[in-house]
Amino acid sequence: MAIDAATQAAFSAALCVFLGAEEGREPANEVAGEDGPGFVPVVPIILGGDDLTAITDANRALAFTAEFLRQYEQQTRASETIRALTGQQGLTACAGVAIIGRHYPFHHAYELAEALIGSAKSIKRHGGGSALDFHVLFDSLTPDLEDSRRCDSDDSTDTRPYRLTMKPYVVSSPASADEGSSDEDMAWAARRRWDDLDNAAERLAQAINQGEMSTRALQRVREALQRGHAAGESAYGLMRPRQTAFTHWGELLTGSGAKLFVEAHTPSGEPARATRLLDVLEVCAQGWQL
Repeated sequence: MAIDAATQAAFSAALCVFLGAEEGREPANEVAGEDGPGFVPVVPIILGGDDLTAITDANRALAFTAEFLRQYEQQTRASETIRALTGQQGLTACAGVAIIGRHYPFHHAYELAEALIGSAKSIKRHGGGSALDFHVLFDSLTPDLEDSRRCDSDDSTDTRPYRLTMKPYVVSSPASADEGSSDEDMAWAARRRWDDLDNAAERLAQAINQGEMSTRALQRVREALQRGHAAGESAYGLMRPRQTAFTHWGELLTGSGAKLFVEAHTPSGEPARATRLLDVLEVCAQGWQL
């Protein structure tokens, strides 16, 4: 009962994302649309125990999910019953967000979301906490997640995988991090902070709106990545010195931003190289045409 109450309270609190009450956010356009003021575009399918399955507006789904995870941690941390039963200062949770078209079969979307939750749960290998994974589906085929997130290496002697994403992302606040985390686990999580990704997307959106960054240049890099990591790195190397008005490369990517791909690890802990650029572009996008 205590967990059920915490889940429902977290769900209710997370609705602030749609009502414009989220700190630092403008009210969402949809709440003043044709459905009338106060309309919240969320349909809960399952809401009970520690489970939440919902259908919602794609453009606020990520913010809503991250806020739900934060609220769930807070609600369970405030519960004396949960603390007494678990011996822990609150609980954590993982989430998967499948961003799909209106006519995409629901059962396939559910399966994709489950696969994304499985990916998010890899955080358990890196110190624990709450995490989310997401995938924007632009076609009608349900992808094999790991295959779709790899790109080819042009060097046959380089056996490390190249990943087109840093996903999953860690939502937990520092207060909820596992105190027993190793330095390697902390480094893994540091590259995958949800707030950092969200801030990078906001910074990029501002740069695009102010004419400091060319969307066509970003698109060239994105297209080049489909041909392999070397092509993507080359396109990025050509783009960066030409975008002289943009100076926040370290925020856009990770580290200094000098390279498109950085040393990282797969969710399973294997050495890899990965890029955060496509993740930022997905979060930055609005009005997905799916």
